[in-house]
Amino acid sequence: MKSAILALKVSELKFLENHRKDRGEEIKPLLLLDDIFSEFDPERRSHLSKLILNYQTVITSTEIEHISPDLLKEAKVVELKN
Repeated sequence: MKSAILALKVSELKFLENHRKDRGEEIKPLLLLDDIFSEFDPERRSHLSKLILNYQTVITSTEIEHISPDLLKEAKVVELKN
């Protein structure tokens, strides 16, 4: 179910990006992902990480280990502790 929802979100993201290009804007949409990595196996996490490297993305996660090293190199990590 999560994979299907993510596929729809990626389609929407690409639609918005192409729509803006048609209008002469080079601004990419913001992608918001809430704890998506915990729902996926390592292979899907890897594919998602490669995809979102091309977009401005805000990700929440309960475990930083689920996020690929390549993505972490490019990311600004904000850690909240209680």
